[in-house]
Amino acid sequence: RYGCFNGQALILYMKQLYDKGIKVSLVNFSIEQSDLDIGYNQRNNAIKMVVDMLNENKHVKVFRYLSNQVVVVADNVNASKEAVENFTKKYNDIIENNPEIELPDIKILFLDW
Repeated sequence: RYGCFNGQALILYMKQLYDKGIKVSLVNFSIEQSDLDIGYNQRNNAIKMVVDMLNENKHVKVFRYLSNQVVVVADNVNASKEAVENFTKKYNDIIENNPEIELPDIKILFLDW
């Protein structure tokens, strides 16, 4: 439905990586709901937009986690940084070119493991 793996798959995948001793870089994208009075459909549309943009990066795996979070798992820090840079540019372009569209803030958190 969203074009990404779900939260349960994220947990299983992280356990598999941990058991094999494989280190990865994680990025959490949190769609902030307090800034906008967004309903269920608007939040899901925002999540789908985030997932679609992140799926354009070939070196990451994208997971939906909780109701308002998307997690990217990358093989290394460079791949996660590239995914964030690509996402940020596209997201900012949407905001600049479509002032009538009100989008929620998205907080980005890097985690290296």
